[in-house]
Amino acid sequence: MPGPAALAAFLALAVPVWWIGETRISGAVTISLISVLLLGAAVVLGPLGAGLLGLGFGLLTRGGMPAWARVFNGALGAASGLVGGLAYLAAGGSTQPATLHGAASLATELGFPLLAADVCQALVNAVLIAGIMRVSQGVPLRLMAARLLESGPVYVAYGILAFLLIVLWFPAGVGPASSLLILLPLVAAHWTYVQYAAQEHAREQSLDLLVGALELKVPALRGHSSRVADLAARAAEHLGMGPAEVLDVRRAAMLHDLGHLRHSSGDGPRHAQRAEDAARLVGGLSFLAGACEVLRSLARPAGGRSRSAQLVSGASALDRSQVVEPDDRSAAAVVIDLRNAGLVSAEVEDALVWAISRTAGGPGGHP
Repeated sequence: MPGPAALAAFLALAVPVWWIGETRISGAVTISLISVLLLGAAVVLGPLGAGLLGLGFGLLTRGGMPAWARVFNGALGAASGLVGGLAYLAAGGSTQPATLHGAASLATELGFPLLAADVCQALVNAVLIAGIMRVSQGVPLRLMAARLLESGPVYVAYGILAFLLIVLWFPAGVGPASSLLILLPLVAAHWTYVQYAAQEHAREQSLDLLVGALELKVPALRGHSSRVADLAARAAEHLGMGPAEVLDVRRAAMLHDLGHLRHSSGDGPRHAQRAEDAARLVGGLSFLAGACEVLRSLARPAGGRSRSAQLVSGASALDRSQVVEPDDRSAAAVVIDLRNAGLVSAEVEDALVWAISRTAGGPGGHP
């Protein structure tokens, strides 16, 4: 059983980690320093102690959220701590780390078992979060798991910090005070990813500003770009496209009408010309390189367009027919007409139909 000093040290370290909270990287993907504490707790407090610590973190998550979300977070934290602790023991992790001396014993009885616990925690998070996103939003399991496992390097870094925490605590003889020594790199690691998240947020804001300028010039398109982006991205997810491809589709959809800004007339050029002009306008931004490829493909004749370009074109046509300039056709009929005209392939047609069914009221959310 862990002594009072060990429990007190973990509780003391838990307070700033709880206060820092999570950092959202993109979508539902977040990173948190809690993983470091859960890994350390797997060694110091055992599987049950790590599970209880994870439960407490989940239930006491900062910020307003519904009760069911807190319950899910608590279950997720408990599962991560418990599974991590059991994996550590199953991999031969020492229950008496103070007796470990020398590189060989530290590696085989502490380092490798902690790595196993780290991997198991990452998998538990990926599987459970992917499952809830599948049920609640229809996001394919494979795509959501890929998004979450993109943060794999973060888990590796957290595993290293947990290893240092235990080595300082036991073999180095620093004791519970090692929790204070590890706090600075914990905060530094978190700050690094906060900066990354801020950079991603700034990029998205720049897209919003461009779209805002477009909507000022062509008021009839207000909200069109964001609706098309949501629909096209959802269809891309259904097709099993990777996170980077889905992001390129979303950004290209946001920008596909930007060519209006190059012309004095509010009517603007033809659809294909607008896409080509949009690619020229933002071609110098490196983070939009993939989106520009989609826009250039969108400017080609219908038969030569990539799947990503077809998704953007189809989603745009759907939103125009249902919201911007409503006609009498249903959304499903519009997609069928696009397929019959050779503007989208059969698989893109199916993906768009599925995406419409998952969007309340179809494009634009209108009943």
